[in-house]
Amino acid sequence: MRTVINYKLTYFKKGKELQKLIPIRFVSNRVYDWYSDIMERENKIRTLHADKRRAIENQAVLIIEKDKTILQKIKDGKALRDEVKNIDKEIKATDSKDFVQARFKLIERILSDNAIDDPDLLDPEFWNDCLEPMELWGFITAAVTKDSQGQSKKKVK
Repeated sequence: MRTVINYKLTYFKKGKELQKLIPIRFVSNRVYDWYSDIMERENKIRTLHADKRRAIENQAVLIIEKDKTILQKIKDGKALRDEVKNIDKEIKATDSKDFVQARFKLIERILSDNAIDDPDLLDPEFWNDCLEPMELWGFITAAVTKDSQGQSKKKVK
């Protein structure tokens, strides 16, 4: 059964909080495929950032640790710095411009499939400059999961 949602997109322009109501009636199978690929990358990026945070926290713990010698701290500190560098390289490889473009291509397809021609919504800069990350992902997820049972109605009217 097809569900129609009216997504309330909250965005900011020149410091003002505004909303747009976006009706979503149709989501193609291609969108589902793209969404799966993009979410895999997004989850990998989140995991890498968590790993980086953990390595940085371990560096701080290492400094105040009393049970290790100075030489051991230096050795362990270098290993942690190397780990952070490697994680940074992996983040840059995963979170690249093509990831942002693929994400916008997904948004653009959802809008196109639903005959939405709002110039703001069709501008990638709008999505980058006027929305908080969770709002952007909230829109994508709401559209893709609109036909799923138990979908959150928080942002949907």
